[in-house]
Formats: sequence, structure tokens, C-alpha cells
Amino acid sequence: MLSKSIKKLVIILLGDSMKYRKISTITYNEKKFFVFLDDQHKYAFLETRDNKLYYPDLKDVLNLAMIFNYEEKNIFKFKRDKKKKRKYKFRAGVLVAGTILMLSPKFISNLCSTYNIEPNTLVNMFSVENEEEVKQENTSTDEDINQEKNTNVEDLLQDLEEPSYEIEYRYDDRTIRSNYFYEDKENNEIIIYNNIALDKYFGYKDVSLEQIIAAINNNDKIDDKYKPSIIDFVYTMDDYYTNIDWRVFYENIKDMQIKVSTHGTLDDETLAVYSAEYNTMLVKDNLDLSEGTLDSLIFRHELGHGCTEGKFQKSGNTIVCQFANNVFGKYTEEAMTVVFTTRPFLDRYSDELKENMGYPRTANIYTAITSCLDNYEPSEMTCANIDFFIDAIDAKTSYDAVEMVTLIELCSTEFYTGQISVSMEDKNTLSSFIGDLWISNHLSSESTLSEANASKNELLDVINRGFSGQNMIQNNILNSKFNDYIDVNNLEANISNTL
Repeated sequence: MLSKSIKKLVIILLGDSMKYRKISTITYNEKKFFVFLDDQHKYAFLETRDNKLYYPDLKDVLNLAMIFNYEEKNIFKFKRDKKKKRKYKFRAGVLVAGTILMLSPKFISNLCSTYNIEPNTLVNMFSVENEEEVKQENTSTDEDINQEKNTNVEDLLQDLEEPSYEIEYRYDDRTIRSNYFYEDKENNEIIIYNNIALDKYFGYKDVSLEQIIAAINNNDKIDDKYKPSIIDFVYTMDDYYTNIDWRVFYENIKDMQIKVSTHGTLDDETLAVYSAEYNTMLVKDNLDLSEGTLDSLIFRHELGHGCTEGKFQKSGNTIVCQFANNVFGKYTEEAMTVVFTTRPFLDRYSDELKENMGYPRTANIYTAITSCLDNYEPSEMTCANIDFFIDAIDAKTSYDAVEMVTLIELCSTEFYTGQISVSMEDKNTLSSFIGDLWISNHLSSESTLSEANASKNELLDVINRGFSGQNMIQNNILNSKFNDYIDVNNLEANISNTL
């Protein structure tokens, strides 16, 4: 089991220690890779063969970077600093028990120039450095690398620092990072982590429903036929949830466009899609928003993204609001948006529609998880980013919530793209987490066998709803967890397997 005592790997970038934890083992291109995650939720990969670690082949690194960058398909660009006329070379290294294993500047320079790559897009394993500094500091050669990089896995993961994903305050000439925001002064960009920061950057603390409805009615970029459904969405969501922060939605809806897709922009299975970058929702022609339709469910889902994502120009700054980003949290965001936007409307949907309301494997997991949290409502997606959701999970489990959410992301990537394969050991760990979390929050030592049976069947129904075939959560592990609960609490009979 991946516990809170899992050890770290340290990637060395320009003399700064970027601390990574090992999360999972995946298979890609018929090779096995260790997946590492840093404190800012960026991935790194090392190939493992014969109980040794290797730098990945260039092609594998590029492809893995593309798999885990969901929207930015043109990320590999290297821009020279023409003003300073500096020459750049590149280096990367792995610190193992005090030994630095260094890729040569020549190798990295050739890599970047050949493929026109901006180094920091390569999952944080490469960085820019002044040519003269590289000449003075680097002493390793390609021969050194070939000899040193074959490090035993057990040695690699032994006696390293304990993990931490707390965001610390950091100040320098160009950036300010806190628990609430990240400010890049050089590019005049501010990324919001917690909407407490919006008090400063938006200049107001609250917005009324009357203001929101007026903004909808006054927006001539939205056809009148869509406005009643948007207004109903606002009233129903606000009536169901007590803590929605409507400010991001308000800023979006004042200028949001809803455009009918033309010339096959949307594929046959996509009814609508929202882009925060352009504050535009593309929809299929003749979208049927009558009550209880799949179209109405999807339309509300996309409006839900408009509640948590936004890009705004304020006082010369670009304000970016997002629950997750393109590298980490895509599937968690999609699944949680399903949960967020369907709960208030469940009585309007048929049993058939409830079977699959979008991203079923992942949404089912988060339906189970959120049912265990009395310290977090899905509406809090509008108040803070994924880190605060992870903190809420962490408070309810002995498992490391960062690792569990990352495993959900990796398993979702496997099931929805088919490009990687997560190890069965990691899927079993994830399944154990779900079983333990559910039992600890739905049952007690005073629960009866009948209640335990009913609880197990409820969990299995939630996890397996809406699809057939292989799942990322293993039913046999869940059954085993309930049987363990029966034994520990001295109930008289085991729960019978129902599957």
C-alpha cells in the first residue's frame, strides 16, 4: 500500500530541489515507468527494468508529456531571450542518496534544438541555464551517466525525505505564491487557488442572484432560447447548495457566448463544450433543453464549468480561476462537475439517464468519496481549487489523499485514452482506499450484519453504475474489506459475495 510514509525522489533543477514522490507504476509502449509527482502536481517519469531505473527514451518522454498535457498540443516551443542575447544549454539530474546523476548539457541541448522544445514542458525534468554556468558547474560526461544511472530501485527509494504537498509562501522578484494565489509579476498573470483572493482581484466579496439574472438577460451574445434554462440552473443550484461562490460564473455570464457548432466542430457524441479560454460554449444545433433530456444534463454540466473556470482581465492583470489544470486533475474536475451539477436535478432525470451522467467510472468513485465527506460539498469547487478538495479527503482517511487522487487520474487516463496501463497493485490500493473510506464513514462497531450487507450493496451499486466491463475499482477488494469489517467486529456471518 502507498502510505503517508512513501519516500521521495528529488529532481535537481538549476540547483533547486524539486521534491517528487513515487505514486505509481504504469506500462506505456510495452515498458514500465515509475510515475512521480511534485509539490505542484507535475509529473515526472523514470523507466524501470530489472530492478533498475533509467532515463526514458526521448520519444517516450515526448509522448508521455503529450498524454498528460490534455489541451496544449503545441506546448513544445523554445523561445530564446533575444533582449539579453544569452545562449542557453540545458541540464537535468536526479539526486539519489546524495549522488547526482547528470544528463550532459550537450545531450539536452541537442534534444531541445532538434525537437524545438521548451524544456520546462518536459514534466519538469529539464531546465534552462546560462551556458557559462553550465561549463563551470557540470563535470559529468555521457560515460558517467551510462555507468551511474543504473541505480537499484530499493537503494533509490530508501532513506529519503518524507513527502509534503503543502504550498509554502514564496517571494522573489518575479513571483508571489501563497495558499490562495500565484502571482507572476513578469507576465502579469494571477492564478487563483482560493476565492478569498478574489476579494482583492475582483474588488467585491459577493454577488446577488438579481445581479446574475440581470447579467444573463442583458447578454446579447446568448440567444433568448437558452436563457430560461440558464436562469433555472442558477435558481436550482443556489436553492440546493448553501455555499456557492457565484462570482466566477457572474464574470463569465456577463460576456459568455453560446454558439451553434458548424462544419463538424463537435463530434457526433459531443452535445456541448465550454471553453474558459474564450468564454464560449459550443452547442449542437437543435439542442433539446426540455426537462429530463440528456441535452439538458450536458448543458448544465458545461454551465458548471463556467462556475469554476475563468480567465479575466482586471487592472492590467490576467486572472485565471481553475479547479484543476491541464496537467493534473482533468478527470477529477470533469467527474466532480458531474457530481456538482447533477445532484440538484436528480428528481428530474429518469432512472435510465441516471445510470450514466458522464465519465461514469470516475464520477462513480467521486460520488462514493463525497458521500463520505461531511467537511466538503461539491459546490466548494466554486470556492477553491483541487488542493482544498484533497485536504478534505485527507482529513477523513489514513491513506495519502494526494496519492489516491493521482491514482484516480492515472486509472482514468488508462480507461479513457487506452494509452497507458496502471499496475494491478496500484488499482488494488485504490480499491482498498475506497472500501476503507466508505466503511469508516458509513458503518460503526455498533452496526448490524444487515446494515453492513446493505452498505456493501450500496457501494457496489454506486461504483459499478452506468457501464459494463472492466473497472478501475476491484469488486473483490471491496468484498474483502467488508468481510474484514465483519470479522473485526465479531459479527456472526460473512457477507456473501453478490458479484
